[in-house]
This record gives sequence, structure tokens and C-alpha cells, in this order.
Amino acid sequence: MKKIFSLFLALTLSVGLWAETVSYLCPVYNDPQDVTKGIQKWETKTADATEITNAAGSLNEGWYVVKGTDVQTGTLTCQGAVHIILADGAKLTATGPNTSAGIQVSDEGNSLTIYAQSTGEQSGQLIANGGSGGAGIGGGWE
Repeated sequence: MKKIFSLFLALTLSVGLWAETVSYLCPVYNDPQDVTKGIQKWETKTADATEITNAAGSLNEGWYVVKGTDVQTGTLTCQGAVHIILADGAKLTATGPNTSAGIQVSDEGNSLTIYAQSTGEQSGQLIANGGSGGAGIGGGWE
């Protein structure tokens, strides 16, 4: 039984199924007109997020974090409300093949929100490249 549990734990960790508590910045708007003036203040919040590693596939509704300095994926498909936190110094490059988007956010009910851990030069980076005719973030050629 102990060997089975150890094997399960190793497999689970390798595909990033464990969530960890991660901080991120969220804009603070004191009144509705603040939205048109630009972000004046940031509030630090936390979320339980699963790490994105070098892979491609679906991001189901929930929170994700990019921590690596060179995380490269194929198309990431958002299913539901997806939130990605770019950790300080992290870099995510999502590249879609052919006519696919780098980050696919299509169909009603799917969304993507991207957060940072800080502002300035330490902020994480997101590079989304679509294939021929595909969006960086959005849909593919239809």
C-alpha cells in the first residue's frame, strides 16, 4: 500500500495537480469613475493555484500560477473562468500550431483573467502566439 501511495504522489506532483496558496495583485476601484481614470491602487490577495509547467492542454475553471522562467506550451484551452497568476520573474510562452490560438478562449462561458504578483520590471511575462490565422489569445481560424 505504501508503494502505491508513493507512486500516486509522484505522478500527481509531476502533472501539477497540487494547489498552493499564491499571492497576486488586484486593482482597487473606490468609485465607478476610477475605471476610466486608470488603476490607482493595488490590493494583494491570495488564491490556491495549480502550477502550469511545460505542456499543452485544457485549463479547467480555476486558478493557475506560472513560476518558471521559461515555461513553453502549445495551445492552452480555457474551459470556464480561468485565472492565471504570473509570478515575479516568470515567463509563459503559449504557441498554437496551424490555425490555433496560443491561448484558446472561445465559446460562451469561457474567460481568462491574468494577474501579476508585482508591478514593474519584476512582473511576470506572457507571450501568446497564434498559428497562421490564429489569435495570440482568443479563437482560431473558423
